[in-house]
Amino acid sequence: MKIRKEAFERTIINSEYIGYYYHLLTADSSPYPEGEQIDKMRYLLENNHIEEIKANARYLFIFRTYKVPSVLQKEYQLLEECVSYISNLNTHLLMPQEAIEQSLSIKAEDEAKDQKEHYKQLVRGLLDILH
Repeated sequence: MKIRKEAFERTIINSEYIGYYYHLLTADSSPYPEGEQIDKMRYLLENNHIEEIKANARYLFIFRTYKVPSVLQKEYQLLEECVSYISNLNTHLLMPQEAIEQSLSIKAEDEAKDQKEHYKQLVRGLLDILH
């Protein structure tokens, strides 16, 4: 199986985060139900297929493509699906609110117990960081 250089490298770079997202998605507090994609991630991680793909893929300089051995084609396609799934997640839903508050050094004030007001404080903190 031949894959364009850019697509292969993007998939491999993003595959570094599959273990992290698998851990977040399987946590009790995850808003996403366990499903087929999580099973695919588990399969890739438990059988070490990601490292196997990295080790066995060969770069064809003339064609600017990577060649994945035929025995790993199915695993590479699963890897692409998992990376695509992760890129489409609303990752802010996976992070506990306490972690967001701690990273932004924002605590809910006693007089601002209203959830809407607290959310506005978080958004202001994020906007301050971005600007």
